[in-house]
Order: sequence, then C-alpha cells, then structure tokens
Amino acid sequence: MSRGETERLAAIADNLANGSTPGYKRVLVVTRPFDKAVDAAQLEAGTTHAVDFTQGPLTPTGRPLDFALKGNGFFVVEHNGTPLYTRNGQFTVTADGALTTLDGLPVQGEDGDISIPDKITASDITVENDGTLRAGNTTIGRLRLASFANPKDLVRVGPSRFSAPATAVPAEAEDTEVANGMLEGANSSVFEEMSEMIVAMRSFEACQKMLKARDRADELTIEKLAV
Repeated sequence: MSRGETERLAAIADNLANGSTPGYKRVLVVTRPFDKAVDAAQLEAGTTHAVDFTQGPLTPTGRPLDFALKGNGFFVVEHNGTPLYTRNGQFTVTADGALTTLDGLPVQGEDGDISIPDKITASDITVENDGTLRAGNTTIGRLRLASFANPKDLVRVGPSRFSAPATAVPAEAEDTEVANGMLEGANSSVFEEMSEMIVAMRSFEACQKMLKARDRADELTIEKLAV
C-alpha cells in the first residue's frame, strides 16, 4: 500500500471514529493531482492533509451548558497557559464555580477564566448571541470568541481542538453567534466516509493485482532466460 493510500485510510478511520464528537472537523487527504474534494488553498504547507472547517449540523440538547457557534469563530479554552481553539461547546461547572470543558480546561471569557457565582445553577444560565452569559439580571461574563483569517494555519490538538502558531493571530469573531442548549456535530458523514473507504480499498486491491501481474511477468522472463 502506498503512503498516500495509507494516509487516506488513516484519515477515514479518524473521521469515522469521531463521527459523534461535538465540533469535530474532518481530515481530508489528497492522493490525486486534482482532487475535487479539496481546494488547494486548504492544504497545510508541505503536506497532502487538509482540515475541512465547514460547519457541522447543530443539534438541540436542552442542556443549559451546551453551546453551539453559528459562523466561523471558535471558543477559547486554556491548557497549561496556552490558548486552544475549539467548536466543541460542551461545558460544565466545577465545584468551585469554574466554567470548564468536560475534561477540566478553563473556558476563557473576555477577562480571563469564567467563574459562575455562588447560588447560580446551570439551569439559571442563558447566553446572548454575542456570548454574554446571564442569570436573570446578573451578568456573569462574556465568552471569548476568536476567528482566524486562515483557519488552515491552525494545528490540530486532539479531536476537536486546535492550537495557533505564531503566524496565526486570532481576532474577535464578529460574524459568529452563540446558541444555547445546542451542540455542533461533527462535519463528517458516516455514509460518505464508508464510501471513501470502499474506494480506497478497491484502489489498494487494484494495486495489489498489478504488482502480482508484474511479479509474474518478471518470473516468466527469468524462466525464459534460464532455458
């Protein structure tokens, strides 16, 4: 199996494995000179990989700490002092009132970590389109929303998070709205990925048959020369 075919199957496997991961952006691999599925501008420099940043479907969950983005922006979370960018808005509140991801990364607001005041429960929280969190007449804070001129510059860190190299400067996501009680699903389709896998496997099988035919031709040539 060629390197391109191996990479394509690995990308398909990742896309299938993360089909239910909120905010997941599928990986595309170009194995042909002109792949209609990928715009050349999407490609990471020096590779055949691209991330499809197309928005996934928005699904109502009814959970007050689930947030979805409409537009090109990202939520900002922090890991060891480094900002990471994600479309996965599945958050929770810790015992000390910190708004975090499900695995404990602090969610960033315009003024730093977002903290939920005492006596305010998750069911009390609502969000406005601009990311402002409220509980009745109390303003809790505003979610920090970032956007990038070239999202292709982002580096994937886990299934649904990205880091920004020095060349990718985040800006305020002015064209993005926040929806409450919803999550953005993965933008990969199980049916499409399975179809891609079948095509890739058939290509692999065709290459195997070609190599076997070539080996047999070489054997016949050697046999004739030995006579």
